[in-house]
Amino acid sequence: KMATVFANVDKAEKIRDLSDQLGGNADELLANIDQLDVIEDLAADFANDPTKMATVFANVDKAEKIRDLTDQLGGSADELLANIDQLDVIEDLAGDLANDPTKMESVFANPDKAGELASLIDANPENVDFLLGQIDGLDSFSGNPEFINLAQTDPAFFDSVVESGIDLSSTPINLLNQLRDLGLSGDELKIVLSDLKDGPQTNAPITAPPPTNDEILVTDSSLVSLLDSHTLGGLDFPKDLVVAFESAKASEIFANTISVYDALNQMHGINESESASISNGGVLGGNNISISSANFSLSEVYYDSLLIASSNSMNLSGDMYLSAGASSVIELILVSSGLMSLESGSLLEFGGNSLKLGSFESMEVMNVDLFAEGEIHARSLDNLVISNTSMRTSGSGGADFIHLMAANELAINNLRFSDQVRQITMDAMTINLWNLDFPDGSFVNLNSQYGGLDGRYPNFGSKLLGRVNFIENIRYNNNLIDSRSDFDQFGSSISIGTLK
Repeated sequence: KMATVFANVDKAEKIRDLSDQLGGNADELLANIDQLDVIEDLAADFANDPTKMATVFANVDKAEKIRDLTDQLGGSADELLANIDQLDVIEDLAGDLANDPTKMESVFANPDKAGELASLIDANPENVDFLLGQIDGLDSFSGNPEFINLAQTDPAFFDSVVESGIDLSSTPINLLNQLRDLGLSGDELKIVLSDLKDGPQTNAPITAPPPTNDEILVTDSSLVSLLDSHTLGGLDFPKDLVVAFESAKASEIFANTISVYDALNQMHGINESESASISNGGVLGGNNISISSANFSLSEVYYDSLLIASSNSMNLSGDMYLSAGASSVIELILVSSGLMSLESGSLLEFGGNSLKLGSFESMEVMNVDLFAEGEIHARSLDNLVISNTSMRTSGSGGADFIHLMAANELAINNLRFSDQVRQITMDAMTINLWNLDFPDGSFVNLNSQYGGLDGRYPNFGSKLLGRVNFIENIRYNNNLIDSRSDFDQFGSSISIGTLK
């Protein structure tokens, strides 16, 4: 030891004085004789505290950095010593924050965030002050620096997103921007974020290819499209907007619209096969939906049933062709929780077996041509008015079916059926008919609140509430039926019944 002293005789006095100050650390001082000036400075900073100096001697390779940072930061030696493993990061942050002691207080108060903060500042130097102010929530931005702009432009929205507990690392920024642009209320946003966080646990349709993890994420996030409005047309069907029926049904996002769908399925007179819930179905939903001049192939829609549903209104116009192609889509259902509007002169042709239209409000089908391979259904939870319209089927199935239903009044004037139709059912509190010719060989069931007069006959020439009214020019196979005797002669295939 004395050999070391004699080799550094110019430092002997400093060794003696420091040894006295520090209570006998001569061995440590001699072992780090090249660091005496630094140790002397730190001894003064720590008021010769032996515990703190023990930490210095245990990390003597960092002693100079501790001293220099203490000088730069205006006396933060205690904090530096308490976070000695973070010195390199703190040194970087001190440079980023221009040694501002107030800002460094936030760093020292959150030493576990120092590395994360430094990385985000390096990637986003223009957002230093913002990131420092968000130091408690830096996890939200790690790996997702694009969220920084969203948090700055709409902090209240971003706070709601974070509070929801949604996994931001797997949430596309475009999805969050879309949610913000929708302008949802607080409760609505909570519902949507809850759905995205927890997600209805449903299986993919059995006819679809197995989904990848990315596809599962897209499916869950696409539930947000149920809140938007969509205009459809042209040649490309937006299959990316279709979500599994069970996912939509389990989501509060679309609860009201699904309730309308269920109510239409539970109306009077529907047999068990018609009212069965969709087991392998997809939903393209939205607030307002408009379909115009479309020629869609559904060959890449891997569902048996496709429900296109609006929570507010649906407008159909022009010539609309939807071919089933090579897909399994056999049923197309169009439902509106508000108004269903079919513009005059429109044509809607579905290349699958069953076409169904349903509306919560009154629905008017005026001067429209509807086609499906086997079945056409129209239902309203209020009134259904059909005028100067054709409903055609192909006859390939051998039991083509037309079913028209209204919760209140069914008013039909000049509805033309194709010759292939073999079963026609109408259900409403009151049924008013003009200018109809039921095809030869068809079986017709007309059900009202009170059923037939004398248990068998319609009312002729006027309107009676709760009855089936043959008001004018009702025929079967071109045979006019405007009296009870005509009904006895030509109406053997027509049944007048009561609602079930």
